[in-house]
Amino acid sequence: MGTDMRYLIIALLVLVLPTGALAGSQQIRQVVGMAKVQGASDFCASANSTPGTTGVLCEDFEGDTLCDADYPSAPSVCRSQWTTADTAGIVFDGTAGMEVNAYSNADAKAIYWIWTESTGETHELYTSIKLVNIPIVATAKTILTFRSNNGATIVGTVSLVNSSGTVKIQVQAAGGTAVPSITAVTEGTTYNLWVKVVPGTGSNAEMHVAYSTTSTKPTDGSDNYVKSTNGTTTATADSIRWDVEYSSAAQCSDITVDNIFVDNASISGIPQ
Repeated sequence: MGTDMRYLIIALLVLVLPTGALAGSQQIRQVVGMAKVQGASDFCASANSTPGTTGVLCEDFEGDTLCDADYPSAPSVCRSQWTTADTAGIVFDGTAGMEVNAYSNADAKAIYWIWTESTGETHELYTSIKLVNIPIVATAKTILTFRSNNGATIVGTVSLVNSSGTVKIQVQAAGGTAVPSITAVTEGTTYNLWVKVVPGTGSNAEMHVAYSTTSTKPTDGSDNYVKSTNGTTTATADSIRWDVEYSSAAQCSDITVDNIFVDNASISGIPQ
């Protein structure tokens, strides 16, 4: 092939391809975020924000910060430093995310992130969560709590509960009714999970959960949307804690979370 012909082909490619397709970092990240959120590359632009969004917290476990200063074996794969309450069941991985399990004993495994809140703020969370192992037991088993008072007081809880032989997601605003989802969840499946916590005035605190295997966030009223709206707490959330509650060695919750984003504004889908 002659030199002139090579130049012609290159020129045609430049004209035909969309702007940024050759570099493609933003386009590629969006596709990964929709098709395979677990371990998505470059979800967070910096320690506390995604591209174009301020946010309270962003964590994709692909940073260069030590995940926990008190955890000697924690690798430097976090965007921000977390605080572990029990290290035995926590595994940080720059590809898979963070695994939290309670296989080893009866202690709940937990990890904190605490932020500075403004009184009365609503907070929302998005994450990719893989249910590695889920308990088939009668009582609800916590996997995530929103907390106030620097993590000391629960304002809302997300749990897994056995409902008529199938495991469902259950949500409870503190002091309010615990409400299970309509649609069951499946062990080994990765879900997009959206959580909203609304402070109340004594009897109307709210906690909402939506979940899906697609990038579309379910709306209020759908089978994959569940809410508790009669909580008695008046506190504003200032932290999240991944709690994985022990059942037994055979029936124990084990989750892997990745691409965690918390904001004091509405999160309509997968943050991009």
